[in-house]
Amino acid sequence: DTYNMTVTVRYLYSFPFERKEAGRASGDSSQAERQRLVRGIYRSDYPALAEEVKVVTFHSALDKGALNDKKDNPVKISEIDFVPLHNGKAKDNGKAAVEEMPDRDTDFLPEERLFKGLVIEKLETEWTEYPVLHFDMSLAKHLDKEKLNEYLVWQLREYNGKYGLTKNNDAEVNVQLADLIKRAYEQTGRQVVVLIDEYDALLLDVLHEEENLPVLRNVMHNFLQSAEGMRPLSALCFLDQCHQVRAAQHVGTLNNISNVSMLKPYAAICGITQEEMLEQMHEYIERLAVAQEMTEEETLRKLKEKYDGYHFTWPSPDIYNPFSLLNALERRRIDNYWFGSGMPTYLIEMLRKFKVSPSAIGMKKALSTSFDAPTERMTTIVPLLYQSGYITIKNYDKLTQLYTLDIPNGEIRVGLCKAFCLTISFHRPYCDNTNYEGHYQQLFYIIFSLFGMYVDVEVRTPKGRVDVVMRTIHTLYVIELKLDKSADSALAQINLKNYPERFVLCGLPVVKVGINFDSESHTLSDWIIEG
Repeated sequence: DTYNMTVTVRYLYSFPFERKEAGRASGDSSQAERQRLVRGIYRSDYPALAEEVKVVTFHSALDKGALNDKKDNPVKISEIDFVPLHNGKAKDNGKAAVEEMPDRDTDFLPEERLFKGLVIEKLETEWTEYPVLHFDMSLAKHLDKEKLNEYLVWQLREYNGKYGLTKNNDAEVNVQLADLIKRAYEQTGRQVVVLIDEYDALLLDVLHEEENLPVLRNVMHNFLQSAEGMRPLSALCFLDQCHQVRAAQHVGTLNNISNVSMLKPYAAICGITQEEMLEQMHEYIERLAVAQEMTEEETLRKLKEKYDGYHFTWPSPDIYNPFSLLNALERRRIDNYWFGSGMPTYLIEMLRKFKVSPSAIGMKKALSTSFDAPTERMTTIVPLLYQSGYITIKNYDKLTQLYTLDIPNGEIRVGLCKAFCLTISFHRPYCDNTNYEGHYQQLFYIIFSLFGMYVDVEVRTPKGRVDVVMRTIHTLYVIELKLDKSADSALAQINLKNYPERFVLCGLPVVKVGINFDSESHTLSDWIIEG
């Protein structure tokens, strides 16, 4: 698709999306219905099992009444001065619409009508349009230096034709971009906006390659240096990426780059808040409850446990994963959608590289510099897990300036456990050494997590540590593991150190479990359960 070069950029709105309709024209709604839909998020008469939810243009979303109005969180992103911005929200959390363009057929036409009925209509007074240069880097994967330059030339070619720059197509990409900014400014009289979408896509595959990473980074360095060099003619440079790849250094001379990923005004821009879900999706929640044979309250609790829990700063509203939530509402089934398209190879490889155990991922305390940081020089897996959305902020201590990081919700917990299962199944060296209690402890953690139970390991008590604590709705289990000993000795340790005393205030009956594994057969040899 080609993009129009003008867009109002003073405010950002969350993802627009559409649902493909079966056997129904797209423009057959009444004016009253359209006004209702602008305030809502779906038509009420969509088929139960429509096709995929997908990100589309702002125009298309408005026409189909599929717009989620961020009424409480419009974000002002540009003033008249050049402001390079960087956004690094978690993977697929609705960030695509941050850089949404109007369609090409409305080039340089007033776009105020796009926001009719939305809160921005009352906030914006000038409706100034700027020429926009949008570069989509999502297709620039697995490219070497030569192919990357060709890809940038290909993206520049349309804009060169648009502004009549046909003689500079053989110039270096940084020269072409500088000429393009200058020509767009001359023709429109407006400062130019440069948007770089999925900026990190081309670098993820070579993130830890000492030879290739600097080469590709230098290509982008030279390309974007033009935006800084043409600063008087540029209003905004916005870089969007999931993972930080030394953004400030990578962009070179963009010395005043502003990372907005953890700023409070942007906290809820990517995703769906609880209030938005209840206000704009209530009809679909009711339908999901009927399909699942649950009450509405039970359905809301399940949705929250499964898809809620993201925070990009603190304090922050709870953010739902939009992709998973919308799929659940559309298909009327609560399931694991985020990992449905496959397990990321780089995640499995990094879990192996850093020798991460399943139970070591959640409940970490860290300074922001240790997780909101570039990933290509990371010494732990924490920055990758945070920036990919596998862990998120759960609390913050002002005194120590430490953030508490944990797995956001049940969907991610199950997905991570599946990743560990793949690591164990297909990468035997990862688990060559199974002759120690910790190996079986981690297997218990994975198995119970896959069943959706709350599980923790090495839980401290006044007299020692419990190997595994597992909690269901009705019961709490205290589990002690032994290898090549006996279940009796495991249960004797529980009683000797009085582990259940630690959980006497939990309000649940405590069951003691002693288990012994055999190192030769690699399975349970005996066990005792005592209620």
